[in-house]
Amino acid sequence: TGYVAPELYEYYRSEFGIDKSVDIFSMGIIMFEALTNGYHPYCKGKEGDEQKNIINKMKPNFKHFDGKNLKLERWQVEIARHLITSMLSAPSERPSASDVLKHPFFWSNEKIEKFFFASSGYMLGNRNYEGELQDASFDNWVDKLNKAQVIKDFITSGPKGNDPSLFIGTAHLLRFIRNLVSFIKLNKHQ
Repeated sequence: TGYVAPELYEYYRSEFGIDKSVDIFSMGIIMFEALTNGYHPYCKGKEGDEQKNIINKMKPNFKHFDGKNLKLERWQVEIARHLITSMLSAPSERPSASDVLKHPFFWSNEKIEKFFFASSGYMLGNRNYEGELQDASFDNWVDKLNKAQVIKDFITSGPKGNDPSLFIGTAHLLRFIRNLVSFIKLNKHQ
């Protein structure tokens, strides 16, 4: 117990169908435990109540899922949190096993750098990068890079509230990160 998807309990009590997504749920818990040195995402209080908390559809506890407890960079923690959250979501919202393997958490440094390069150009309005972002190697992650939503999210969380120029600052920040990484690589080779 402690790894069984909640819909399996509903299945035995009703006519709910089950599919391979129950395995994705279990894998999400295992991945969480592997990254946090054994902490369970549904242990909230007394150990042993994990399955009861899963059945009651409690939200996962990400208390131990931070830079202090994980041997990951802060940005990797956020990407891992995104992946695991999706794996522990409702059955219809869980990624397939193939989608899990295509998640940016598993991308190489080179692929991440290429994505930053193309997305920064795209976010600044250069449509020449659109084809590069649609490249199969990015596994449709450009669809998740919804420019309108990024603008809205950034503007509403920005210090000046509704100043659209804040978005341009984000795109320039992406370009700065890309250029800095390229500069560091170039100087390492010299």
